[in-house]
Amino acid sequence: MHTRHPGIVRTWKCRFTKQGNYIIVFEWDTVERMRERLINNSGRLDMNKYYGNAWGCATTNAVVIRYPGGKRFFPKKYGEIHVVKDNYGFMVIGHEIQHIVSHYILDKGWDLEKDGERIATVAGILTQKFMDGYYRKEKI
Repeated sequence: MHTRHPGIVRTWKCRFTKQGNYIIVFEWDTVERMRERLINNSGRLDMNKYYGNAWGCATTNAVVIRYPGGKRFFPKKYGEIHVVKDNYGFMVIGHEIQHIVSHYILDKGWDLEKDGERIATVAGILTQKFMDGYYRKEKI
C-alpha cells in the first residue's frame, strides 16, 4: 500500500515530453476509496460519471503560464490519472489518456490539422508509458 494515502495500491510516472513533463497514475484498491479521496481534494467530482466498477479519472492540475509573444511554461507534473485495480481496461485507459492529451493540445495551442502528427505522438507515448507502468509489478 501507498504510505501517504490508504487505498493506493501503487503509482507510476508517465513521462511524455523531451522536456520531462509527466503524469502520475494512481491505482486504487476500491472505487469508494478513490472517489472519497478525489472528492475530498477537489470538492467537485461528478460522482455519476463512472462505468460500474471500471472507473477512472484524469486531472490536469498544471498552471500553464503564457508569456507575451506566445511562449508558454509548463510545470513538470502535468496531471494525474486515477484507476481502480483490476477494474479498468483499454476503454478506460484510452478514455483517461485522451482527457490528458486534449488538455495538453489546448494548453500548447496546437491545431489538429497542422499538428496532427505531434498530437498522435503524444497520445502514443502516454499510452506506451501507461502500459509500461501497468505491467511492472513493483512500486515506482
